[in-house]
Amino acid sequence: MLSLSLDRNALSGRIPKLGDATKLQELDLSNLPKLTGAVPSELSGLSGLSHLDLAGSRGVTGTMPTALCDLDDLFFSCTDFLCGCYCQCPPS
Repeated sequence: MLSLSLDRNALSGRIPKLGDATKLQELDLSNLPKLTGAVPSELSGLSGLSHLDLAGSRGVTGTMPTALCDLDDLFFSCTDFLCGCYCQCPPS
């Protein structure tokens, strides 16, 4: 599997772990309002991943794992709850 698009569906809960999907290049988890929790650092272990889209998934929180900041295409909405990479994190 090279691409997984789960955008605009009823997926809820935390971002699923995809540790065995090492050839995955594109992961689209955009516009999933019921998706919650932090971006798992395990996603940075997907060596083929070049595109991650979390835009509009406002329940995702925390700091973006640093290793994911180097992806060719990284899209997420900067909020008070999700920051890092190109987003300024609020002072703690």
